Amino acid sequence: MNGDAITLIKEFVVSYLEGDIDKLVDFDLKKLAKDDVYGCPDRKFDADDTNLMRAVYCIAFGDVWPNLTMENSGNEKMRGDTMNSSASFFSYPWDDKFTPKWNPPADLTEKIKAFQSTFHTMGNMTILPDKRIDEWSINKHRGCHDEWHDYEDRFLSALYKVLMQEKDADEDLAELVELNKEDFQPFYGQEGWKRFIDTHLLEYYVDSNYIPVITSKGYTWWRGGYTNKERFFKEANRYIDRSTEIIKNRGERIVERLKVHLYGADDLDYSRLRSMIERCEWTFAKTMPWAPHEYIVRGKCPLTEEEFLYFIDMQRRFGIKEHWGKYYNPYIYVDDYKYWTMGAPVEETIVMNRAKVTK
Repeated sequence: MNGDAITLIKEFVVSYLEGDIDKLVDFDLKKLAKDDVYGCPDRKFDADDTNLMRAVYCIAFGDVWPNLTMENSGNEKMRGDTMNSSASFFSYPWDDKFTPKWNPPADLTEKIKAFQSTFHTMGNMTILPDKRIDEWSINKHRGCHDEWHDYEDRFLSALYKVLMQEKDADEDLAELVELNKEDFQPFYGQEGWKRFIDTHLLEYYVDSNYIPVITSKGYTWWRGGYTNKERFFKEANRYIDRSTEIIKNRGERIVERLKVHLYGADDLDYSRLRSMIERCEWTFAKTMPWAPHEYIVRGKCPLTEEEFLYFIDMQRRFGIKEHWGKYYNPYIYVDDYKYWTMGAPVEETIVMNRAKVTK
């Protein structure tokens, strides 16, 4: 199934990006509106639900959501959505209601125009389960909620309370998450929430203890009552600047994740491996005292998803194959240790082992 997604992305990179996958970070997905291969053939166009993004979700986040496949993508399945909205704050570019209402200064107008392209790039896209209650989905609820207004920081704060099962959690969101509980099950509780943030590359919205931090003011273009324009425009500038920074950085991280699955890493970088190894606390395997070794677990160690995938790729591509009992696995040697996995598909591999090298 992932093979189709990989092929589609590779062909897109050649057709649209002159073979340079790094250009995917800044690619405006609205350009696919009339594309019958990479866009939304036979369905309403939505930048976050294009065939291209469905493929990206499957490759970049397929290890996060077990039920995520190209066939199980779309409405009432696994559905993409934009994280940092432009329409809530600045209205739609084709139906501009922001300008006549607020009369923004010229520099802010230019920023808004640029952001209306930026927010349709890959780093601003996320994926969530989409089982619905009377056509009401999690994505729709996060966009239409009176206090969230499609702001990612506000939505994550609400989702945190649901997954931590706090008493003041939003009841409607809790009901929708419960409907999709099969997919959300790994993300309940403190460790589950940490896993959700790490695997979705959302560390920008939490503090060092993984507690959500709300920085947005939740402003909307239709905001009523008295509003000080200076404060309003200051928040508009802050929101665009910060969102753009997040989108760009997250997009680059998603591309790095894609590269490992699509092409593999280019070179064996020992300095990078050493840095990753030193950051981890390795657990001694108590259940196998006759074969002393240590291990780390994907999603529960300090390594990001792309770092863990890089480690696997390096071990399998550059490791030296050796027999151990009935197994014949590649071992990669770094300083005084050798490292290995048990040979399961990358998407199923969650443990990296190491043992002291006997000299």
